[in-house]
Amino acid sequence: MVRKLYCKDAIRLKKKANNGKDVIERHIHNYSDEEIDELMATEVQHLGYLAFKGMNNKHQIEFDEKDLLSAFGDLNDKGTDKQRPLPPELVDIMKETSFLHTADVDLNSRGGNFRQAWHFLHLTFQEYFAAT
Repeated sequence: MVRKLYCKDAIRLKKKANNGKDVIERHIHNYSDEEIDELMATEVQHLGYLAFKGMNNKHQIEFDEKDLLSAFGDLNDKGTDKQRPLPPELVDIMKETSFLHTADVDLNSRGGNFRQAWHFLHLTFQEYFAAT
């Protein structure tokens, strides 16, 4: 299931193949597991950190914009992977993955601002990414 969602996300996120062209649906099934893992490595790394941070934070399952920025900022500060610098639009990219879904928008009582939150598609995905 995870592999199928990686393929779907690689297409949706307009990932580039080794030849520099966009990954397209009719070709993705020819990619090896290693190639797909490489395409999605940045997202997987950050989903893993977000999932682990949530599990380590009293089993947090809902993440708002501040939580996402904090988690991805932590990884950026630690320089986890110099080969894959973090794109400035990472939070927006992560919201587009199949693994994070938005919760209903809540009206924040202070000032009438809207608060949007995200959660993993299912707790088992959060546990999976936390373990990777």
